[in-house]
Amino acid sequence: MKVFAITVLLVLSGITASAADTTMLKLMQKVIELEVPKYYQYFYLLDEPAKGETDHFDLESDSKSVLNIPFNEFKINVKTDTTSFKWCELLLPRAKCVDNEHLPKHVYSMVKVVRIIACTSRAAAKRLNLKNNDTIAVFSRPNASQKQVDKALKKATATHNAYCEKANSALPLEERNYFRFSKPFFSNDRRYAYIEVSRADGGSRCIFKNTNGNWDLVRETRVAY
Repeated sequence: MKVFAITVLLVLSGITASAADTTMLKLMQKVIELEVPKYYQYFYLLDEPAKGETDHFDLESDSKSVLNIPFNEFKINVKTDTTSFKWCELLLPRAKCVDNEHLPKHVYSMVKVVRIIACTSRAAAKRLNLKNNDTIAVFSRPNASQKQVDKALKKATATHNAYCEKANSALPLEERNYFRFSKPFFSNDRRYAYIEVSRADGGSRCIFKNTNGNWDLVRETRVAY
């Protein structure tokens, strides 16, 4: 009897784990369908799921009053769930799961931080600008007026941004972006799921509902970086 009981318990545990994996896989397939452009043949995915940040999610009032979403359950589960895994274990469609060291480093960005650096020549300033995506170096004489400095900075910024646009246009679309998914958090009855999606240019905070085994997006908030 003991052997039989143990065998049944192991079998049932395997079924439960398999059902959980299937639920997660179906959810993530839906997330990818909605969040990753369909024309991407592949996409880079940071393999370490991020922890959700529902404390900063502005959906709480709408969830309770309009959508009847169990938001408090999400908040509790985010804080208490300490499990970890890697996305590569799920074999997600089109995903190239990579660690932080292997994310595409050659994504050229427009200038976000401007810092004036003294250079001894225009050639030195140009070389420095080509090496830094977020810094502008300008050649400025010691006795230059503020107007002359501003003019040189404007020109250098335009040159740098034109260089970035040209470099980006030469890259495949898939190489210009990458994604990071938070760990999905489920309501207690597993009918609702909360997940955050981050991209190089912004992100989304999403809530899905499971109806007869199919996940549907019921709420999404876009976040600009």
